[in-house]
Amino acid sequence: MSAKRGRTLIAPVLKEISSIPGTDLEDKGWSIAVHYRKVSPDAQTTLGPLLEKVRRKKEIRMFDGPAVAEIQLVPGWEKSLGLASLCRFLRFDPSGGRIVYAGDDENDGTAMRWAISRKGTALAVGIRPRVPGARVVSGPAALANAVRQIACLSGREEEEKKGAACR
Repeated sequence: MSAKRGRTLIAPVLKEISSIPGTDLEDKGWSIAVHYRKVSPDAQTTLGPLLEKVRRKKEIRMFDGPAVAEIQLVPGWEKSLGLASLCRFLRFDPSGGRIVYAGDDENDGTAMRWAISRKGTALAVGIRPRVPGARVVSGPAALANAVRQIACLSGREEEEKKGAACR
């Protein structure tokens, strides 16, 4: 199924969703993210069943994240596919722990599992997603610290050659 077909399939529901105050639809081409952080609790009672309508479409896959639902318009076009494609394009060998992936939603989980399967590091920001083997960090500041730590560990030999200490 093409992204255009997927979009057409859910267009009526998307129109209803977009009419709810506080929703923000982000069209990424291959997916649509429904951001609902600013939706009032009363309006959430309307939004929930509409998202459930989308979720029930067998041709569509939906991933949950913090105050966002990401609707995949093309089956199989997940972040893991993008990560693998990027590695191929860059001629980067991700095996042997040479890749780090961080994310905070269910769709990021597919890429985290892919990175872990290549002995890489996955950083889950917040309580989601629950991916076996992923290192959980509490938020953006903790993520930045974890990335600094990983960069320090992987670059220690080079830093020592230059006479600098990794802090």
